[in-house]
Amino acid sequence: AEYMGIKMMISCDDPAKTCAAYADWADTYDGDVPTYKAHATAAQALHDILQEKSRRSPATVRILDVACGTGLCAHTLLKLGYTEIDGIDGSEAMLSKARAQDLYRRYICDIIDGDQMKDVEDGSYDGIICSGGFVPGHMKANCLFSMARAAATGATIVIAMRVAYLKHPHLADMKQIMTKMEEDKVWKIVEERPLPNYHDDPVEGVLFVLKKL
Repeated sequence: AEYMGIKMMISCDDPAKTCAAYADWADTYDGDVPTYKAHATAAQALHDILQEKSRRSPATVRILDVACGTGLCAHTLLKLGYTEIDGIDGSEAMLSKARAQDLYRRYICDIIDGDQMKDVEDGSYDGIICSGGFVPGHMKANCLFSMARAAATGATIVIAMRVAYLKHPHLADMKQIMTKMEEDKVWKIVEERPLPNYHDDPVEGVLFVLKKL
């Protein structure tokens, strides 16, 4: 069952109202999205790239989970051996659900917007993951700048989202900004591939893989 307030969030331009809606949803969120699979796919993709690139022990890799919610990405990352994971989300209620499961090293409550995240040092992460954060009424395309700032040189950034949202006015400039950042040598767009199983239903997703330069 899809949470009835999600339509309100998608049409909302006020981050505070979106966060308030998640405060009401946090208790049942995980049970309401049982067919959501993009988080596991994104986490596995990040792992595969990091291992192919450096073969470092996952326990030594610093990861930031952006718009982490209740910690769905972290469950997969922890199974893969990652322990240095920080989570950032605009909803304290969602973070509290993650905290109760002891999923992250740090729990950062911040409404992500623009070119910097609260309590996140520039160049401090080897991997950044964002699954389901780029949604109308949630993260705007300008959040790409703050993700790039948080990434260390050579870091891998993985973003999973619905294809349809790239046509929404809220995110219509996302690919343009992403490409401009590549032209400005902020990062390299390594891959853009379809995610046919974003949910079990026929929702089409897309996975972006970026390398910080």
